[in-house]
Amino acid sequence: MNGFTIVVIIVLVAFVGMALMMVFSSKVRSKMLGRQMEISKSLLEDNKENFKDLARVGAQMQKEILEENEDVLKEVSSKSADIESVGIEKKAAAFKRGFTGEGEKETKFCKHCGAKIEVDSIFCKECGKKQ
Repeated sequence: MNGFTIVVIIVLVAFVGMALMMVFSSKVRSKMLGRQMEISKSLLEDNKENFKDLARVGAQMQKEILEENEDVLKEVSSKSADIESVGIEKKAAAFKRGFTGEGEKETKFCKHCGAKIEVDSIFCKECGKKQ
């Protein structure tokens, strides 16, 4: 046998011996797990600043995305509010008609000045802005 073969056999025997010790010895297992825990804690401590930097970068990216799309988000929010407002007004008017029997036209509020206008109005009669 040459020297390389002997080294390979020694490494294999050592590996098998460690594997058997891990299987059958609770002391060895607990010692290895303890070391793994220490290494994990050390890695976490060493990379704490990196994690903080990642969080800062993520927050900055989110801020930039929101700022880039601010107009779209405002428009969506405004339209959602308008839809909800019209729905509430229709329900309230129907509820009121149910009690009073009034046949008044359905109204909504101008999204610019807050004046009460008819639901089908394209422009506000108070401020003149398009709805």
